[in-house]
Amino acid sequence: MFQKVPQLRSLNTRVTLFTLVIFVTSIWSLAFYASRLLREDMQRLMGEQQYASVSLVAAQVNREIDERLQTLQLVAKAFPLALLRQASATQAFLEQQQTLQAHFNGGVTVLDRAGKAIAAVPLAPGGGGDIDIADVDV
Repeated sequence: MFQKVPQLRSLNTRVTLFTLVIFVTSIWSLAFYASRLLREDMQRLMGEQQYASVSLVAAQVNREIDERLQTLQLVAKAFPLALLRQASATQAFLEQQQTLQAHFNGGVTVLDRAGKAIAAVPLAPGGGGDIDIADVDV
């Protein structure tokens, strides 16, 4: 009815406990090592993935900026400088340039040397001349 509790003095009990401790320690060490390896690998992969994503977005932004700069250069080449003296003619020229309106959804404003707007597309409320950036610190 009563079973004998194994005593620590017996060789069989000592060998069994020693084997169990070694086995548990080995499994724990292996799990700790695998966990550490996986964490480092995951951090490296996440860094590479984030870098690739940021590089892709940066390349797209650069392409769009280059496209807008090319549009501005083409319009600037076609723009007669004599129109700068006539605000209404400058406004009419800007309104004819559909590519500007397609690429610059915030609008385009032409400023004179004093920093006062002489034309804008889309036309600002009150006309193109209500913007003055002469006093803005750059």
